Amino acid sequence: MSDNEPALPVKQQPPPERTGPLTHVQRLWLPEEPDRQVGSHEDNQFRELRLATAVGLEDVRRAVRDVLGRHEVLRSRIVGRGDTAYQAVDAVDPGWEKVLVASVLDGWDDAVAAARRTTFRLSSQWPLTLLMGVEEGKVSRIAVVVDHWAADGLGVVVLLDDLTAALQAQAEDGCWTPAGAVEQPVDLALWESATPAGALQSERALAYWRQQYERLARGLCGHGAVPPVAPSSGAAPRLFPGCTLTSVRVAEAAAVVADRMRVQPAVVYLAAFSDAIGAAEGSTSWAP
Repeated sequence: MSDNEPALPVKQQPPPERTGPLTHVQRLWLPEEPDRQVGSHEDNQFRELRLATAVGLEDVRRAVRDVLGRHEVLRSRIVGRGDTAYQAVDAVDPGWEKVLVASVLDGWDDAVAAARRTTFRLSSQWPLTLLMGVEEGKVSRIAVVVDHWAADGLGVVVLLDDLTAALQAQAEDGCWTPAGAVEQPVDLALWESATPAGALQSERALAYWRQQYERLARGLCGHGAVPPVAPSSGAAPRLFPGCTLTSVRVAEAAAVVADRMRVQPAVVYLAAFSDAIGAAEGSTSWAP
């Protein structure tokens, strides 16, 4: 699967099973343009599973379908943008097969590197790629790549545990019975937005982060970044909700600079970050 090939084109997308608002955390990771995420693969969650005993392709396919049926977030898309965005949960069929990609073991490292660089088009594509290392018709390795919008570091571990259990069940009797229920993001979002307990929890989260920001401000001891210059039109400069997000234009500019300097984009961001710290401290001694 290439970066530019959406797994579930909008024009072929059947109606979703259900829709709902985004959770508070999902909104923090909501990209500016869900189908044009330049460099968004830097935040992809990755885990690799090496099987002690190789498993048949059909067993892997059935296990993956079971896991996708259990976790709605892995078959969800973002519809709309900004404050009007919501999540649409698709049915398992027919899209589940599109998350699977096969690779021969001889080219495994290159295939994993390509999978990890997947830029998910979140309004038309499920946020998951499962790369299967195949040899003589059997799978001995599976690489799991998930967009950060759908899973954090802990969530991808839960996914890997479920996939391992489903594979083991297929190898034994073909029937996987998950242990307990799993929290679905649509249900959590509805709870956050439509119940007193959810509203209280959101207030607690906001209060916690406000406290963290205030402590950071006190630690700066009066130092601050150089205020941004307002556009000539007089309109306020556009701001983003957190340091976890970036604009498409900034990412494109970093890519251009990195290409000209023959360095990784991360070097460009590090240099800009260092320059910002120097400006905040009023230092002129730093040089790249």
